[in-house]
Amino acid sequence: MKVFMIIVCVVAVAAAVVPIIIGSASFDGVVTDKYYEKGLDWDKLQKDKLASGWSVEFKNNKFKVSDKSILISVFDAAGKPINGASISLKISRPATNAFDKTYSAKAVDSYSGRYKSEISFPLYGYWDIQLQVLKDDRNIVFDNRIFAEKEE
Repeated sequence: MKVFMIIVCVVAVAAAVVPIIIGSASFDGVVTDKYYEKGLDWDKLQKDKLASGWSVEFKNNKFKVSDKSILISVFDAAGKPINGASISLKISRPATNAFDKTYSAKAVDSYSGRYKSEISFPLYGYWDIQLQVLKDDRNIVFDNRIFAEKEE
């Protein structure tokens, strides 16, 4: 009976220790500094976005791993195109900051509210795109999650 109890204890300790070791080995160090302040900032950004009524639309319907042009349309609360804005895109993987990269977008023309950027997804899978629109002292941030497919 003592041998059985020892085996049960060893299995229980192993069941607790192994996930800790695996978790520690696979943690890439992504930690949010000042998480409370960042949460308050996020709340403010969401309120500003709702108050502005602005919206964005990606013209691309599929994303692939490679260099890719992305077209974005930006509209105001009345659905009219927003022209003359400064736009940047930050792409990142959901669970790591190892592939974070920021791109700028240029206006396609001066009247349609369409902007174009050349971006690159180094890996297939899910990506977060944070689109920042600056216009007339207003800074509105839009978050989108997309899936980049493998090249065929």
